[in-house]
Amino acid sequence: MPARRVHWRNQWRILETLERLDSPTMGELAEVSGMANASLSRTVDALEDTACAFRLPTVTDRRRITVHVSDRGRDKLARIRQIVVAWEQTLQQRLDQMPQQPFLKPPTSPRGR
Repeated sequence: MPARRVHWRNQWRILETLERLDSPTMGELAEVSGMANASLSRTVDALEDTACAFRLPTVTDRRRITVHVSDRGRDKLARIRQIVVAWEQTLQQRLDQMPQQPFLKPPTSPRGR
């Protein structure tokens, strides 16, 4: 897989995390997201390449880098959420249309008793 081709699920995961946290550092983002540093860096790079996120040094320590979601990233996240909601509704409708069957059959009594 090319270095810049990052799966959309990782991007979604990071956008959700960025929106929930307030300008986390890369270390904080790695800890909260549970992603390995290399995967996280590729994902944030891909989000930067598409102007969905950006990195900035902190005011107090220019060596510490924080990650921010951009307006474009928020728009992308809103679209992803709409797709997820539509998918969940479609899935629920299809499940509701299926005949109800128990997952387990009740035990049968042995013959002759």
